[in-house]
Amino acid sequence: MKSSYIPNILRQKAWKKKARLAQSSFELLQKQASKMFLSLETEYSRSKGLTIKNKFKKNSWKKNKDFPEYGGGNSLVLRGELFEKVGVNFSS
Repeated sequence: MKSSYIPNILRQKAWKKKARLAQSSFELLQKQASKMFLSLETEYSRSKGLTIKNKFKKNSWKKNKDFPEYGGGNSLVLRGELFEKVGVNFSS
């Protein structure tokens, strides 16, 4: 992929700033949602007397490793007792 793949309007500082703001907002939302699911899962495990330590497995990826500005994301997956499988994903 060549650098010229990105439309000129997206190279402008104003658009880059807006894109970073949107990305950080969605990443915060992902973090809050995953914390809530983990809290529910932990509370359920405790109520059942289970000593399972639950945590999300994270997978980060880039759309194009040569040009990281082209996007990517994070996938968070939790397997537990209350929820068989929870996925909280973000991509940009």
